[in-house]
Amino acid sequence: MKTATSRAVRLASKADSTITDDGSVNPFAEPLDTGDPVYDSEEDGQYYLTATTQSVMDLREYKEKLRPIFDELFISADLEECQRRILELACPEYNFELVKRGVSFSLDKNGPEQELVSTLLSRLHPTFLSCDAAVRGYERLLELADELELDVPNAKSLLAASLARAVGNEVVPREFLQDVDMMKICSTVLAEANRLVYGNRLANFKAGLRPIFSEFFLSADFEECAARIQELGCPEYGFEVVKRAISFSLDKKERERELTSKLVNFLYPSTINSRAVCKGFERLFELIDELCLDVPDAKLLIATFLARAVVDEVVPPSFLTDGYTQSVGGDVLKVAKAMLNREHAGARLDRIWGPGDGRPVQDLKVAVDLLLQEYLSSGDINEACRCIKEVNAPFFHHEIVKRAVVIALDKNEDDRERIAALLRFLHENDVVSMGQFEKGFGRLYGLVSDLVLDVPDTARILAVFARRAVEDGVLPKDFRVPVSVS
Repeated sequence: MKTATSRAVRLASKADSTITDDGSVNPFAEPLDTGDPVYDSEEDGQYYLTATTQSVMDLREYKEKLRPIFDELFISADLEECQRRILELACPEYNFELVKRGVSFSLDKNGPEQELVSTLLSRLHPTFLSCDAAVRGYERLLELADELELDVPNAKSLLAASLARAVGNEVVPREFLQDVDMMKICSTVLAEANRLVYGNRLANFKAGLRPIFSEFFLSADFEECAARIQELGCPEYGFEVVKRAISFSLDKKERERELTSKLVNFLYPSTINSRAVCKGFERLFELIDELCLDVPDAKLLIATFLARAVVDEVVPPSFLTDGYTQSVGGDVLKVAKAMLNREHAGARLDRIWGPGDGRPVQDLKVAVDLLLQEYLSSGDINEACRCIKEVNAPFFHHEIVKRAVVIALDKNEDDRERIAALLRFLHENDVVSMGQFEKGFGRLYGLVSDLVLDVPDTARILAVFARRAVEDGVLPKDFRVPVSVS
């Protein structure tokens, strides 16, 4: 361990500024106390600052305070509270020790504790925990790997898994896995971490999920889907199952979304635990802007999946108020909370992917036609808006858009103006999303060949509605008539 110790001394001394530029020991630095109960022989020869440090405590005190924080985390699994207590310590220069102790404390636990520590580090990065500090922490762990293995026989495998997760979460740069000096110190751990990261384990897992979900959407066989996911053999990536299942379903129809909600419920807790489900949603929040480029309704859809998961008791309600969750998924969480706070929310969310209030689709279409006819007769736009809200079918709104324009085709100019005004009102009051308007108009253009049989001037009238919708902000300015509509 001589080489490991000398490297640790050099790194710690340089970072903690205990060695002056000429190589001499800083006169204000104090050596570690060998009689201290938390004394670490592997850190012998290192120094911590007293008179010159800007910390509120020295390294010895910091170590003492970390232990109860992690003990509480392993009992409560309250990441937000743990993060708060660490930030209160106000010692970012000791973050390398945070990484080292958090990971080492988790090694002799049952498994979830290691994932908790990885998630904690991911949350702290990069605003509080830098990549440099994380690297230093893992360097210390690799230097201690042989000793750790005496107490925990599979310590090196667990360290490799922890390091691989840190690389996957971008807490530690990938280049660290190729560090020549570290390879000399603990090649076993780095080789295993390299296999996990570069051996296509995660990549293969992701690639393996796509055909599984494609087949599932066709067969609706929950047991077969669960069995195939388990065969992939990567339980540590359970969050990826949730993230990919939901993201794959975003551009599908209500049937696939309902299947996805039921699948997440089916997989819990035997295949994926609640923590994995929550982490899957966090990953979706982080990708929300990118997802919205392909699916404009992505925020509403993900919020609906989240609200449904809470009703299904797969996601705890506390997830909606977690500090980190709110920081990355604020808009989505607001929509999900609104859904959960509505009257009879449980019953409504149980059929959220279906036609609203539980009526057959054909009955719902009749109800929409009646409320539109009543609106044209009364001109009461607020009443029409209220009735549409009561339908409680946000993913059926494209049908309302389509039927509103179809009804207006053989009406006079005043009625067409009323319909255009209604569409603008629904948009301005956030009743119907732009994505649903786009889908509704897309379906209208797909029906032109049939509609002209009854109203020969359909193409011109539809063009007027589309132009007006763009002017009113109901449709995006770059809206184009679809080449083909399925």
